[in-house]
Amino acid sequence: MTDLFIEASAGTGKTYTIETMVLALLLRGIPIEKILAVTFTNASARELRRRIFDRITLELEILKASHDPRAEKLERSLLFFDMIRVFTLHGFAGAVLSEMAFETGFFPGAESPSHFEMREKLFRAIISELSTLSVGQLEKLLSHFKRNEERMIGEVASFVMLNPKITPVDSFDTLSDAFEKIARAIDPKELDHDVDLLRTHVKGLENRSHAIKEEVVQALDAIRCGSLPAFAGLSVSFLTCEPRAGKTFPALKTASSLFRLEEIAEKARSPHTTILCVATKLLHRLGKEKSEYGISDATLEQLQNAIGHPHVVAALQKKYDAVFIDEFQDTDPVQWNIFRTLFLGQKELFAVVGDPKQSIYAFRNADLSTYLRAKLSFTSTLSLTSNYRTARDVMERINVLFDEKNTPGLFTFQEDGSLSYSPVTAARTSDVGAKFRIVTVESAASYSTFNAFFAAHKEAIFTGVAGIVTQTIRDGALPSSICILVRTRKEAQEIADFLAGYAVRSAILSPTPLFATDSCTLVQSFLDCLLFPYNLAKLKRFLLHPYLGLSPVFHDDDLTPFMPLFQTLAILRDILPRRGMAVLWKHFLELSLKPIMDTTLEEVLSHDPARLDEVRQMIAVLLDTDLTLDRIAEFLKKGRKTIHNSSFLKKPFIEEQMVTISTMHMSKGLEFDTVIALGPSMRFQETIGIVRSENGEYGVAATLAQKKEAYEEKDREKLRLLYVSLTRCKSACYWFCFFAPIAKNPLGSFSPTELLLARFKRPYTSYEMLYSKMPPYGEILSTLHESGFSLIPVSTFAPALLPPGNAKRTAPFLPLPFKTEKQTLTSFSALFPSGPSSPVVAGSGDIPPGKEFGILMHFIFETLIEKEMYATRNEKVILSFIREAVKGTRFELYTDKIYSMCMAALRLPLFDGIPLVSIPPGCLFQEAEFGYADPVYGPVKGFADLVVFLPESIYLVDWKTNLLPDYRPETLNRAMEEHNYFDQAHIYARALSLSTRAFYKYADFDAAYKGAFFLFLRGLPDGVVHIPGGALSNV
Repeated sequence: MTDLFIEASAGTGKTYTIETMVLALLLRGIPIEKILAVTFTNASARELRRRIFDRITLELEILKASHDPRAEKLERSLLFFDMIRVFTLHGFAGAVLSEMAFETGFFPGAESPSHFEMREKLFRAIISELSTLSVGQLEKLLSHFKRNEERMIGEVASFVMLNPKITPVDSFDTLSDAFEKIARAIDPKELDHDVDLLRTHVKGLENRSHAIKEEVVQALDAIRCGSLPAFAGLSVSFLTCEPRAGKTFPALKTASSLFRLEEIAEKARSPHTTILCVATKLLHRLGKEKSEYGISDATLEQLQNAIGHPHVVAALQKKYDAVFIDEFQDTDPVQWNIFRTLFLGQKELFAVVGDPKQSIYAFRNADLSTYLRAKLSFTSTLSLTSNYRTARDVMERINVLFDEKNTPGLFTFQEDGSLSYSPVTAARTSDVGAKFRIVTVESAASYSTFNAFFAAHKEAIFTGVAGIVTQTIRDGALPSSICILVRTRKEAQEIADFLAGYAVRSAILSPTPLFATDSCTLVQSFLDCLLFPYNLAKLKRFLLHPYLGLSPVFHDDDLTPFMPLFQTLAILRDILPRRGMAVLWKHFLELSLKPIMDTTLEEVLSHDPARLDEVRQMIAVLLDTDLTLDRIAEFLKKGRKTIHNSSFLKKPFIEEQMVTISTMHMSKGLEFDTVIALGPSMRFQETIGIVRSENGEYGVAATLAQKKEAYEEKDREKLRLLYVSLTRCKSACYWFCFFAPIAKNPLGSFSPTELLLARFKRPYTSYEMLYSKMPPYGEILSTLHESGFSLIPVSTFAPALLPPGNAKRTAPFLPLPFKTEKQTLTSFSALFPSGPSSPVVAGSGDIPPGKEFGILMHFIFETLIEKEMYATRNEKVILSFIREAVKGTRFELYTDKIYSMCMAALRLPLFDGIPLVSIPPGCLFQEAEFGYADPVYGPVKGFADLVVFLPESIYLVDWKTNLLPDYRPETLNRAMEEHNYFDQAHIYARALSLSTRAFYKYADFDAAYKGAFFLFLRGLPDGVVHIPGGALSNV
């Protein structure tokens, strides 16, 4: 029997080690169903299962080629691969409780409630508990959450979901009684004496006239009266005042009493006390029914109780021969107790794998101290010391940064070495482009806060990021190989908008719930078609889904044209009971849309690979539910109602031409050729309210000592977050570091970068000393330089506009330089009502005039460009789409004319001699929304039909469907004047000028802007009016 503790630093092949050990066990003859692997997320479980399957498949091919008899063992493993037990922790607990229901006393219903039903049930229970609060308590709680009721309930639910052990919480009445008892025991004379002493020794109690502040007087009155509500409503603290110059804090006779009073007041005024009270009452009321409310750790609690039954333990120990626990750094005391009781010393192999330096999920109840204690229980340890991810030159720099010899007590702020960094060896040889660069942002000026510093240098920092990105891409790297690490999603969006100015497309990794996406509504509308056969309204809703992009015009309510599709849906409905849900979803993607469109659903979705990927993710979630058809429909509806829930998150789809922007937390487990680490240098100070003690109990941090301990733990995690960030890179790392004097440095406010650099290659520094004695930045820079680091000023990186094809696909809302709530925005159509147009009678072959035709043509051009059909140059595809778009409308007779108009517009060599069909999709921006205060027309708003961005040129395009007598230049000019189209061109150009200068960074807009094209579609190729950019230079 072997108990093995494996420590695996980032990039050292943790998962590879697990799959190799599984393979070795299988080759020794251990059946695959006797192997158990447990990890902490659904995504990790799926990835581990896939990796093991691929490894077995590859090894089997090798053994077969060499006629090795062991191939039979692997063939059996593949045949029974579905029997391998790869679980999340809660999945394992649920499986044990269900499989051993009689022994554990766990009897789930015939049909367990869905996740959303449990979530909704929990929310109702929380609301019921909140309704018992007093008006004052509820008002205070709402104020804390900025009157966002949904956020308040969600925060309480997130805390309750942890099933926390809570230190007994005193109610407000109990706190009031304790406050009054202590206050009454204070001698008034001693209190007055101490206050007089404080006035002469500390700051903050007197006003400029040297009279005692009114707030201090009120606080003293509250103490004399023993009134907690009065004292808690003030922000007076007698014991934390700063001593005057040349003075020390005096010894007070009432110090201990004042300390206890201020501690009680802090608890009473804290909204976290109210949250703890609500959580305590709720968990007590739910009792054994917690798991019915979706409280996941309640399942672990039930399993922990169950393993007290000897038969349960014996059965589980007999069931598995080998057990692997992955991501063990994210464990907690309850989880470790289950693993230890069941598997420690009992298995042929019990292996846990983790990296304490990547423990960054304390907010999910991960407890690093449990990991460190558990390590002592293992008889064998193994450290993976070869890094297979990062190039040697980069790995050497990371070793220098985190080596405990250079920074004693780096991860612990202690000298005990309970968590230390062991340098790893790079297995990869250095790449040609391998580099580790520290990008410096320096300022001699002093700033009161970090936010003030960042605001002053934001433009320079973002410009540096853009410079690195564009240079890396110009050097031949794929944009998808670049990742920018930030702290918040707000910063991610700001950088994405900034990069768009240099034609850099980006994707922000964010926890988007799948139920908040259009893939959910697409699947839901499809299920409605199955549940309500031959229902035309349901079918139309499905066909009109935005992901399909079909024409919004159908025939009347005649079912005849839709009968082939209805029959196909009927066949699919019949498939389900006979062949299962997996086959149904396979046929869903292969669904033929005839006669509406001569293609399949998957082919339509494949025009946008991100959409197809999103739909497939939605299907994967539904396959895991094992629900009936009607229950799936209900599951989706409930999911839509609780889209803020984070249990089913969309996995981001990143195209090759998109740079990744991620928060530091979301980057864990990912790797990129080039990493730009901006987030680690951003300061943030988390609110300390509810804290967890060493015994795992939660309580309110009311004392300075408790808050200091909590801040110290938060800062330890910041350092681990820095380690995770820098180890994401494979070849190049650009680490942004800020150097400027900041006046305010409260405890817990330093960035991860500052926490490391302030101690780098310096003697051991305690946590308290760190914030009080920050070394001069000049010394830090000198130390880094002497240690061999390459320091490059941010101004070195000058961005450049990328070639066409890399531009962001959607234009941002153009800037509004005024407060819109105080001024009314006027649309162009309201600003210039239609002028007196010359009456024209449509000929027998003319397409009828009117707004309806204009709307149809705009829809056609928007779809051709959005779906990138225009760029395929496939005339059959375009003609097929136009036929579908006009089918059932009064313009169906003119299909060929409409097709000719579209092709003529697409082939006109308007843009530097280049036709629209030759311009990459990334350079085209449709329906660009704008709003601004025009100096001539006042506040205006609108949409520009099309903006074309080329490397050195910008154009505007507007589609016109006016029916004119002819399309000679003089007729066109008269129509332009009658309909105020010249004014329209001025307004659009002005809006474009503002947007381009704000977002796209063209060096000279006036030189880049080549004017507007008004395309009168009925008269092409002659019906073109070009207003050159020079004619708009005065805008």
